[in-house]
Amino acid sequence: MNKRSSLVLVLALFLLAAVMNYSIHYNYPLPIHSDEYDHLAIIREMEDTGKHTWYDPYIVQKRHAQRNLEINFDIFLYVFAALTGLNLEHLPLLLPIFFSFLLSLSSFILVYALTKRDLAAFFASVFVFLLPNNIAFLGYWFLVPMSIGLAALPLLSHAFLKSFHSWPYTLTLYLFLIALTLTHAVYTASLVPAFLFFLLFSLHEFKNKHNLLKLALGCLLLLGLTAFFVEWNPANPLETLSLIAYLLVWPYGTHTAEYPLTSYLGPVLGALALAGAAYSLFPLLNRFLPALTNRFPLLRSARQTVHHAKYPVLFALLLFGVRVSADYTGTCLLGPCRRTVPGLAILVFILAALGFYAFLVFLNKLLVRVSERPYRIMRAAIFLLVLVFLLHELLTQPFQYANDPVKGLYYNIELNEVPALSWIKDFTPQDTVVFALPWTAKAVYLLSGRKVVDTGAARLGNSLPSLQGIVNFFLVDCAAKEKALAKWPSDLIYAGKGFVDCPNLDQILNSGGNYAYVEND
Repeated sequence: MNKRSSLVLVLALFLLAAVMNYSIHYNYPLPIHSDEYDHLAIIREMEDTGKHTWYDPYIVQKRHAQRNLEINFDIFLYVFAALTGLNLEHLPLLLPIFFSFLLSLSSFILVYALTKRDLAAFFASVFVFLLPNNIAFLGYWFLVPMSIGLAALPLLSHAFLKSFHSWPYTLTLYLFLIALTLTHAVYTASLVPAFLFFLLFSLHEFKNKHNLLKLALGCLLLLGLTAFFVEWNPANPLETLSLIAYLLVWPYGTHTAEYPLTSYLGPVLGALALAGAAYSLFPLLNRFLPALTNRFPLLRSARQTVHHAKYPVLFALLLFGVRVSADYTGTCLLGPCRRTVPGLAILVFILAALGFYAFLVFLNKLLVRVSERPYRIMRAAIFLLVLVFLLHELLTQPFQYANDPVKGLYYNIELNEVPALSWIKDFTPQDTVVFALPWTAKAVYLLSGRKVVDTGAARLGNSLPSLQGIVNFFLVDCAAKEKALAKWPSDLIYAGKGFVDCPNLDQILNSGGNYAYVEND
């Protein structure tokens, strides 16, 4: 691929990333998930205090957390916001484009390194956009650490395969593993077993003594990183190892059952992935079953035997085994299933791209047997069918859950509430504490800069034992409202569309049907 073609490819992939992300933000230019608000709240608190945040930033009480397991992501957001000067609420519109572009480009690089086929790599860079984004398993639409983690899977896989013959790639792999572990450790916990699984089938790599040294250094590095997650006990190493193992075991969770693999991945892409796995292993077929490939030339691979080609197959088998094991045992290994399954999906879609490419190669071998004119006509027809197939998948597969009444996207606030929150920002004291529904309160803090009584789960700090009094506030009578306000003291009640008619509350704002109240004396 020449420089001009490479530039066109990069621009095309970036444009595709922009379109796929803009498609869910074009009519809603705000965060689309509470996790996004949580990270942006940490950044706002860092901007206000000039220090890193180790506590729940939404509330005055500052409930502390032991550690921020995604500290690298928050520091990146803070630096990016400081350098660009963008409003925090606009970061979810921009950064997911770059993260998904990185996912696409790194998939291209990995597949090209494995196959030396431009078209196969291009299909892989497009197929990864077929990931079904949703509120439980997330995906590349969201400004969350997982988005970087997904992009890291093919990127670090490429660095790993290159590291066998290159110290610079080895050092790059180490640095990326550190960054990934402090950003989204779940995918480090997926990559490392995949590396070891591949090495189990590639023992010849250790004929080079440098690779033994690289493996030893990598193990020491990973062992050192565990100190960030568990407290070491030098007197009892088994206790430390048991704590590390405990972090890798997660409950099944209701979300896992709600998204069966058959519907999440789709039967067509699953079938293509099987074909892609076979295509990846064809060089081995040439080597071990030459009689079969000589008897059926269409099965013969034109590539040399490249043992690295089995890596994505082994990685996918590993994560598939984790999901199947979870379905039978009720326990998710290597992290929560709602994070490991999207990683599996990326690998399956990369294999599906290889299967799609292999199908076209097979079809082309059949077509060359016909005369030139019908051959050109049929190739044009195939090109149109490929284009229609890709467009259909891009317009359906990623959006299959977007409009689902239960699993679909949700908004913490409606757009017509923004003026009301701007009023709170402009016309209330800086130390005002706002009473609002937990999910609304996240947007209140981000857009108005005012602390709230509580938001429930957040990235840092645990929620109060029960927020039922807040959740039911607009459903109960005035006496119950008064008790809730006594339990969660505030200076202002933001009701949104929840009109309140109680003698102890005075209305101070009606902005397009969005109300705010204060308690009277």
